[in-house]
Amino acid sequence: MTLQLLHQQPDGAVVLTISEQGENVRRAPPAECVVYANTNVICDPNKTVYPEEYTLLRFLGRDFVDPSRLDANRHWPITQNSAALDVHADYVVNSSDGGKMQITETRTLRQAGAGSLTTDVQTKIGYDFTQSLPTSIDEYVTQRCSGPVNRPVDGRFLALASRHCQCAAALLVGIRLVRSTNYPRFF
Repeated sequence: MTLQLLHQQPDGAVVLTISEQGENVRRAPPAECVVYANTNVICDPNKTVYPEEYTLLRFLGRDFVDPSRLDANRHWPITQNSAALDVHADYVVNSSDGGKMQITETRTLRQAGAGSLTTDVQTKIGYDFTQSLPTSIDEYVTQRCSGPVNRPVDGRFLALASRHCQCAAALLVGIRLVRSTNYPRFF
């Protein structure tokens, strides 16, 4: 995967491009995306963005880890509900040493309306607070659905959500980020 930071919007969102150039497998030209601290990601709908790219993008928002949002247990929630989708995520900073953090995410997405689709996400995130960048991401996704599912829950799970999903599906995403030790601060 290749990322290129384009700019930061006045509302704090980060605008960047992402692309994947796999060996003898899938490839996609760069897609422009906007990433928010609350893990919302909006990408060009006319471009292909793969699930692993969405996984990485969610954690690139400026102030994704904001110390002012942490409670006494080093926890913070993010809840986003709409007419079509309810999202609840809990984040916990399990350890921090010299700006290197280990964070866990427990996230649930529930589709509203016809059909029933629930997506549970368990993620372990290595995060460099001084660089504002994830260093590793291990994600396990489980979907449970029944009845007709008429729209995707989230672009990340489009490949898993069929129109008539009747059983559980799982996706494991493991991302290790490699960069130069002289890499400049992302923001």
